Amino acid sequence: MLFEHIYEHSAIYTVFMKSDMLIVLREKMFIALKKISTEELVYTRKDIDEELLIIYSLNALLGLIFHWVESSFKHSPAYMQEQLVKIINYHPTVAKTAIKGSTKR
Repeated sequence: MLFEHIYEHSAIYTVFMKSDMLIVLREKMFIALKKISTEELVYTRKDIDEELLIIYSLNALLGLIFHWVESSFKHSPAYMQEQLVKIINYHPTVAKTAIKGSTKR
């Protein structure tokens, strides 16, 4: 739904991206999404700070949205929504620990 809205108004968002209004737009979107997240979502994990989770999640979402706009809407709204769901549910199980050029002692 969010990606569809942005795509339907792509001309406006594209103009905002090229103007000084980008910072204002990002802040207004952040405030609106934070309000929705705070008032309408239920957080059941008591071991995670709710405010930090909201801040982290919203910055990630806005980064994804603004990247999509900057890339001239390279992908469809449906694809973006699908990828967002996959990203949210992705939990890496293996970490790369070796650094190129380093030697173990």
